[in-house]
Parts: sequence; C-alpha cells; structure tokens
Amino acid sequence: FGTICPWMYLLTLINFAVCRLVYGYLIPFAETRKPDLGGPFWVTALRHTHHGLMIYVILMIGVLWIRGPNIVPSVVVIPALAYVFFSLKYFDEHLAWEKLPFHEMMTKEGKALDAATTKRELSAEYVQTELLQPSEVASS
Repeated sequence: FGTICPWMYLLTLINFAVCRLVYGYLIPFAETRKPDLGGPFWVTALRHTHHGLMIYVILMIGVLWIRGPNIVPSVVVIPALAYVFFSLKYFDEHLAWEKLPFHEMMTKEGKALDAATTKRELSAEYVQTELLQPSEVASS
C-alpha cells in the first residue's frame, strides 16, 4: 500500500522497530530449544508469500485501471499476474521438498555426503512430571 500512500512507509518503519524490540526479546527467551520442524512451516510461509503477491498484483492492476490515463497500463501489468500464478503452480507441483531423492542418495556421492554430515544430538529431554508414576517422581 506504500505505492498508493507513501506515508505508510513511515508507519511501517515504526511498526517494525517496535516489533524488533518485542520479538528480539521474546524469541530467544520465551521458549526452550526444540527439534526443528521448519520444512512444512517454511513451505507454507513461501506459499502464503505467493498468495500475497497475487493479491498485490491484482490490487495494482485495479489501481492502474482506475488512476491510469487509459486502460493500457493495467493491460501491461496483467502478464505479471499470469507469471505469479504459474510460478506458484510450479512451486506446488515440481519442487520436491517432502521426500529425499532416493536415486541421488544411493549413488556413491550421495552416501559420502550423508556420511560426512555431522548429526547433532539433542542435549535435553522434556518430561512432564504430572504424567510420571509416583515412584518415578521420587527418583528424579
């Protein structure tokens, strides 16, 4: 919306500065470290970014349609909507992120790469003491 109202940039800067202070404290100190489950969340965030980009392109087509001197500027931007749509389709159908490429892992290079990867160990284990037996609570 900054392209429509440039004052939004100032409000956005203030918002991000406050968020940086708040989340800069909350993220490292609010929770303990847990095993990573970033894959599905990262892909969902990228998909939502594509959807937001589609909404933005549609909005800009409408702004150019209404504010433009004629229909030509909005017609010029319409191929951008097609590009964003097909890039989202390519992202959903052709990028394999859920499964390892088995044929690549079975080659000598793939086995060597997997063997060279250092595995990290979890340093702590969470145990909910309310679910333990009374004898287990006394021993811990």
